[in-house]
Amino acid sequence: MDLIFSVVIPIYNSEKFLSTTIKSVINQKNKKTEIILVNDNSSDNSKKICQFYKKKFNFIKLINNKKNYGVGYCRNQAIKNAKGKYIVFLDSDDALINNSLNKLEKFIIKNFYPEVIPVRYIKMTYPQN
Repeated sequence: MDLIFSVVIPIYNSEKFLSTTIKSVINQKNKKTEIILVNDNSSDNSKKICQFYKKKFNFIKLINNKKNYGVGYCRNQAIKNAKGKYIVFLDSDDALINNSLNKLEKFIIKNFYPEVIPVRYIKMTYPQN
């Protein structure tokens, strides 16, 4: 089975939100999805949280940077390791809405596998955009 999505999550000192973010992808129940966690040399418990989920789920990849490079570098690292046809960027303090990957997959199939898909989002914190 080919992977449709590679969900890329760059991480830097995000222990407060990280489990919720990762669970929001796991709970999608889309078997055509991998998660790529890129820990950018966090000094909090983010690395431990990532290791916990990587051990528990075989569709999670973990990249640990030896120093802090920034979010752009982390995303590029993940893209190089991604196996999915589509890349989904998710910040480590955000979460996916339930069933969103399945709906996105249906949209992709219905629209004959477009190269780029712009999406809207709802900001759940203040200030709302």
